Amino acid sequence: DLAGRVEATAVLERSGLTDVSTEIVSKVWWPKFRSRCPRFGVNLSAFQAFFSAVCGRGRGGVVASGGSTADGSAESAAKLHKAFESLDTQSRGVVDGLEMFAALMLLSRGTLETKASALFALFDLAGRGRLERSSLALLLERTASGLRKSCACLGLHVPRGLPRALAERAFSKRGLEEEMGASDFAAWWRRDGLLRSTLRRFVAGPEDEAGLPDEDDWSWEKFREL
Repeated sequence: DLAGRVEATAVLERSGLTDVSTEIVSKVWWPKFRSRCPRFGVNLSAFQAFFSAVCGRGRGGVVASGGSTADGSAESAAKLHKAFESLDTQSRGVVDGLEMFAALMLLSRGTLETKASALFALFDLAGRGRLERSSLALLLERTASGLRKSCACLGLHVPRGLPRALAERAFSKRGLEEEMGASDFAAWWRRDGLLRSTLRRFVAGPEDEAGLPDEDDWSWEKFREL
């Protein structure tokens, strides 16, 4: 049932940063962002400059509402300003790049497999193809917080401690220093009922879940944090 599909906030949609292919967000935008903002925090001027640059380059660009491209014009700058303010919920003047890109990846156009792989790569900061349990907890926490700021009527409540609990459960059969590879990550999220029921809200249609375990094959675990 896709009736509960989540949409980006109107402000974010008008900015031209959503409805972009997952491949562009993960393989074009993210590497460029890491190069420009290695500490992952971005202020308003850097946010506007970055997205004006990456969104206005031909086939890799984004067509904003009304058919115009986000090309650095005054109108586009104003839309990006409002998008920044919507993400900077505490008015600190800085947006967390990990939160922002985790949300943009789930709001992009692609299959769940592609989006989950992109999230894994996003938080595999060393590029080793592996996540520590703390990195998995960070992935869950920053993705949830990013989505709360980016989505309309999300209704996503993530109790304090749940990301850590989920990560600990995912690593329950591994040693304290053992890491999780991409294939293990995929095997975990594909069958976890809590994750799949949440991720299902970010698919455009059944084809985006093609080949994944059906709902009857999901595994549901109890968490005292819920």
